Amino acid sequence: MMMVMIRRRRKNEKKKKEKDDDDDDDDDGDDEEEQQQKQQQQQQQQQQQKEENKMIMMMMMKRRRKNEKKKEEGKR
Repeated sequence: MMMVMIRRRRKNEKKKKEKDDDDDDDDDGDDEEEQQQKQQQQQQQQQQQKEENKMIMMMMMKRRRKNEKKKEEGKR
């Protein structure tokens, strides 16, 4: 369930970014402030991505341990 939500969010963010990129094509005069804001936004997205990946890995490890425990109990 959580994975589906994360995928949807990423897909929506990607669509929004592509739309924003299309809007920016006609404006070649990016000033330094806009570049800084874009860079900061990219850093925030990267940080968010890292945190999401970390959560996914934790969930996968938890599930793996749970499955291994079930296998061990099944062998006994």
